[in-house]
Amino acid sequence: APNGTAFVKPCIRRGILPMMLEEILETRIRVKIAMKSTKKNKQYVSTRVLDARQFALKMIANVTYGYTSASLTGRMPCADLADTIVRIGRGSLEDCIRKINQSRKQVALNSKKSNRISNWQAQVVYGDTDSVFVHLPGRSLLSAFEVGRDIALTLSEYHPPPMKLQFEKVYLPSILAAKKRYCGAIFESEDEAKRYLEMERTCKNKEHMKIRLEAKGIEIVRRDSCPLVGRIMEDLVKILFTTKNMSLVRSCFDKYTQDIMANRISVKEFITASKVRLSLQSDSLQLNSSYRSVLPPSSAKIALQRFRNDPMDYPLYKQRIPFIIQSGLSTMRKYDLVSEPKFNSRINAKYYIEKRIIPPLMRLFSIVGVDVVVWWTNKKKVPTQDRTPFPKLSTKHRVIEDYMCKETCYVCRKKTKGRFCTSCVEDRQSAELVLNMKKKMVEEKAFALLSLCKKFCDAQIGDKCVSIDCDIHHSRALATSYYDW
Repeated sequence: APNGTAFVKPCIRRGILPMMLEEILETRIRVKIAMKSTKKNKQYVSTRVLDARQFALKMIANVTYGYTSASLTGRMPCADLADTIVRIGRGSLEDCIRKINQSRKQVALNSKKSNRISNWQAQVVYGDTDSVFVHLPGRSLLSAFEVGRDIALTLSEYHPPPMKLQFEKVYLPSILAAKKRYCGAIFESEDEAKRYLEMERTCKNKEHMKIRLEAKGIEIVRRDSCPLVGRIMEDLVKILFTTKNMSLVRSCFDKYTQDIMANRISVKEFITASKVRLSLQSDSLQLNSSYRSVLPPSSAKIALQRFRNDPMDYPLYKQRIPFIIQSGLSTMRKYDLVSEPKFNSRINAKYYIEKRIIPPLMRLFSIVGVDVVVWWTNKKKVPTQDRTPFPKLSTKHRVIEDYMCKETCYVCRKKTKGRFCTSCVEDRQSAELVLNMKKKMVEEKAFALLSLCKKFCDAQIGDKCVSIDCDIHHSRALATSYYDW
């Protein structure tokens, strides 16, 4: 081995670990082949079962290194074997990277294998523990499959069995943000690529084209952020990949921010659930020593509040506790705005846009030269809707804001200092007609939503629902509050 460890040849005696790992890896390959066929036949339940099985086999194969490298607590300690695994794996990966990058030098060599390498014109842009990302400039989607299979077949000949390089998928287009953080439109077979190319050729509105997006390590798949952040990022990335039009991406971003400011999105989309590390000692919850700050995290604050209200309601270690950031004064700390999710909670729209949505979008879209902060600062801000009655204006003007039109007219939505502008007050008959039409539209919408509730759960007019996860109930409450307003 590269580290100087000597092994017996398999022709003399086969080891226990090689036999076990070969059987596990061969079984995993067969399971993944079966999973592709079930996915093609739209057997989603079987696909999830097979995916769980192949992941379990992968974990069993991966922990073999941990078993051999753990010296004191390991059940099969063998430091030389663990060091050999690391050295051979790293050496094989570096050898693959060197041979792939060598293809761009266009060196004419004698052997056929070397000439095949020189025809790839490929470049490795990212290498992980057991995989490489290869960039093929100037190649089409279908030719990428041919080159990828040729690379896997050629480089596998340089390694002894059962080591081999396997071609998995093609990303077109893709964004590589950082180590273990990337996303891309995934194609796993040539048939899938041909269907996409045909759809791209015939589809007139590319904004509505469907693509399979795979993401790793970013907010689309992470659980430490609210669901709305992942949904916004996924929609913006899909529009960018399908249309290549940044103006459409910006219009989608503006629509989401406008809906957030206007309180048209359900509270469940803003819920963040993070782990807490609390321990129950002598009938009291104690913070873990890993919390080095004076104030506990937001999830720990909610857990402590629950425990004070009910001593039996204490969280498990590393349990995820949901919370939201509610609306409040601009001078208040974020810690003071943390609250437990409730249906009538008013979220802090500015905080979620500036602190939760824009930073992950900046990390992703700054690679393509887009500044999302400029989109937000140059956007015409829509005031947050508030259903509370308007306060009476003071007769004495003390600050400059008292001279400005801060409200909007109920009828024509023009800037005004009261509930109605002067033109609507003068034309009272037209104003009453507009208000009655708006009232009728809200009543029809509320009745349609109530019909859906009756259809699915036999809800009546007087029934009170407190489900945060129900989108229909959120729309019903908005329509009712708008009607009362």
